[in-house]
Amino acid sequence: MILATEYKPKSVLEEYVVCFYFNKSDNFEYCGHACPTIHQELFFNLGDTFQLRRYDGQEICSRSWISGLQSKPTRVYASGRHITAGVIFKPWGLYAGFGLNSKDLCNAVTDSRLL
Repeated sequence: MILATEYKPKSVLEEYVVCFYFNKSDNFEYCGHACPTIHQELFFNLGDTFQLRRYDGQEICSRSWISGLQSKPTRVYASGRHITAGVIFKPWGLYAGFGLNSKDLCNAVTDSRLL
């Protein structure tokens, strides 16, 4: 069983952020695909195994990730102790709030200097 917590901001962040989330499970096994969205996401894995792979098999991340515009599904694999936290931005939120242009992150492996 996975415990999921979501917080929707009610302040100035509401203009830029859809939600903050936190997921936790003592034992979690998942393998599947995440379909592209128009939202950007800042993601942190604090648990055991969590992998994101591009459509061509190239690993995107295992610990942290900031997504850009994706035009193809992403493969997701998680196992073991699962702890993830993140922020889902509104489509314009990443740029308007932080000056990061999502087109620069399009289908790309994230530049770790951004994290």
